[in-house]
Amino acid sequence: MASRNSCREPRAAAATSIAGARGRHACRLDPHPDARRLGSLGDNNISFADVIVRQVLQKRHRALVVLGTGHVMKSKDRTGSDNTTVRIENYSPGSTFVLLLLYAGVLDRATEDSLGLPFRDRPVLYELSATHIGQVPYHNGPPLSQTADALLYVAPRAAFTQALPPKGSLDAAYMREVDRRSMIEWGELRARQFLGAAAR
Repeated sequence: MASRNSCREPRAAAATSIAGARGRHACRLDPHPDARRLGSLGDNNISFADVIVRQVLQKRHRALVVLGTGHVMKSKDRTGSDNTTVRIENYSPGSTFVLLLLYAGVLDRATEDSLGLPFRDRPVLYELSATHIGQVPYHNGPPLSQTADALLYVAPRAAFTQALPPKGSLDAAYMREVDRRSMIEWGELRARQFLGAAAR
């Protein structure tokens, strides 16, 4: 990033992240050739990192990648395995900039409240390096600055609502994959509860 201010509006940061691009290009995160035989929860990190390395870094592109917290944190995932960001950083140190969204369930409420951030009427990007909020522990573990590069404030907690897929919108093949992933991670069909009526 060109600027290292601890707080700024995200528009400038977004412009920096895509500077020099000739247009928009979407990459499918297709499975890594070894993913099917690996059969572990971490195989999608291999796939994600492989596509980003081949389609973005090796072609000298820049990309906005949206993934779940466990995939993008700067530390290993909860199983102790290398997640997507760690794999990319191993290939090209300093090539990523990790954002975590505030007030959307990424951080626990106690941690968010302890940050003491002022009310904002517009989106703000809080960088974590060498700041007091960067020293706050992430889930009673390492400091936030070792987990991400910045926190993104979009709106206050009360402004977020949960939108579940409508009943009947998920086909049988999709639900089989949801169940397969759920059994790998939890040993039970827990993921169905996150989908509401659409999973029934």
